[in-house]
Amino acid sequence: MRPVQPAPDGAMVVEHGPGTTLLPGLVDGHQHVSWGCQQSASDGIPQEPAAQRAPAIANARRALAGGVTTVQDLGDSDYAVVEVRNAVRGDRSLPRILASGPPITTRGGHCHFLVGAQTAQADIAAAVGARAGRGVDVVKVMVSGGNITPGSLPWESQFGEAALRVLVQHAHDAGIPVAAHAHGATALRACVAAGVDAVEHATFMTADGVDHDPTLLRELAGSGIVVRITPGLVPGGPPPPAAIASRMQQILGQILALWEAGARIVVATDAGIGPGKPHDAMAYAVLQLAAASGDPVGALRAATSQAADSLGLAETCGRLVPGRCADLLVVRGQATTDVGALLEVEAVYRQGDHVAGPSSRPRPPG
Repeated sequence: MRPVQPAPDGAMVVEHGPGTTLLPGLVDGHQHVSWGCQQSASDGIPQEPAAQRAPAIANARRALAGGVTTVQDLGDSDYAVVEVRNAVRGDRSLPRILASGPPITTRGGHCHFLVGAQTAQADIAAAVGARAGRGVDVVKVMVSGGNITPGSLPWESQFGEAALRVLVQHAHDAGIPVAAHAHGATALRACVAAGVDAVEHATFMTADGVDHDPTLLRELAGSGIVVRITPGLVPGGPPPPAAIASRMQQILGQILALWEAGARIVVATDAGIGPGKPHDAMAYAVLQLAAASGDPVGALRAATSQAADSLGLAETCGRLVPGRCADLLVVRGQATTDVGALLEVEAVYRQGDHVAGPSSRPRPPG
């Protein structure tokens, strides 16, 4: 443990009292800040970018109040969040925002209802170029189907390995990482082969269950690809989609196997996709990972230092060390042994400014 250093001359000392824990601000690498948490995801997304600005800012501010000082948005409509990011850059009353713009998906595929998302395979390179021209922080691609788009099945692939290799090459040539939505085992294999930078969800789903192929698990764990899992359902909310609920224990088993194999697992929320996923759900996601893994400190790292590293922000945030931004979270309780302390926010600081807190949210039952 580092010794406590005296405050520098002229510093203002803020005393939050005994029984509190000081942490780096949380880093949620998978949100949809312009989405409205509606039962039908598309119902909560205004199609006009200008109409998405106010809810995006309100949702980002809600995330900040819950302790999230950095948010990566992985799917807007018509670059709405990219524009918000540009407009509010440097605003300390909001979290740091990274944005992908609309995800690349097939015609009629998962999240096809987002303006600018549908892409023919022959147009993948042009689609990456368009996103690079808009200054996105990451390219998001729907390699598999998903759970919130009618007619889309999460275990079915939308882009094969060859198309994904083209996408990754063009994105990397532009200096942009690739985040791949991939539920299905076949999609995950294509992600490993193509060398994406992160896979989102990684549930290993098949049509009748979950793929337990040890070779795939070993290759994914050894690839260095970030595995960004997205728990974070709030207590009392609706249950997860049936395809997830029926496979939950098997999915959890695969995630724990990856954890034990040393995969680069980070935790996020997928906030915005439904009423059980509000934008301040990150504490619940960390709590759920800690409970499943039995490693509260590891779960905290997966939401702070390791999550920051996964976004290319290792030298910016995620650690309490000299030279990083003073994005700080103070909670009531000993968070290193009881991650539920994250639900009792004493204060949130954004680059040293006190921007939120105190606040309290209910603990999950049990």
